[in-house]
Amino acid sequence: MKWMTAWLLFVAVVPAVAQDRKTLAGPLRKFDANRDGKLEGRELVLARQAHNRGGREAEPNPGRWRDILERFEREFMNRRRKDFDENGDGQLDEGERREAREVWEAISEGMTRIREEVTTRYDRNDDGELNDEERRESKKETERLRRELEDRVLAEHKGGSGAGAGR
Repeated sequence: MKWMTAWLLFVAVVPAVAQDRKTLAGPLRKFDANRDGKLEGRELVLARQAHNRGGREAEPNPGRWRDILERFEREFMNRRRKDFDENGDGQLDEGERREAREVWEAISEGMTRIREEVTTRYDRNDDGELNDEERRESKKETERLRRELEDRVLAEHKGGSGAGAGR
């Protein structure tokens, strides 16, 4: 009887286990961006970092990153207002605000790439986020990359007319 139970269990379980080995375990599937059943390259890095964080979401999370970008946008608009004030009246009219917003959209996309690049470079404990010490170490480079990005996007938007040179 025990033999028969063991055989039935074997027949029922082995095919399921074999099938399951062809696909990723449930928690890992969310990292399989191309849905090929394997973690490779960036997918593997993200899964390892999530594991190193104990499964919690990386900081800044999407909501917090959105708040940070909004703060960066306000700072950008205050710093670069003169670059968009075409008529020199000290105020941005609707067209000037629209132009500034278009430039900011391009910059914010670049800021997200900079965040990923800097995190990759300075994240010593490989958890996908920067702790206070790692953030302090990365601050100068982050600021340099941000300034370069702003200057480049402004110059491209203004047709290479040297926008941002009078900062």
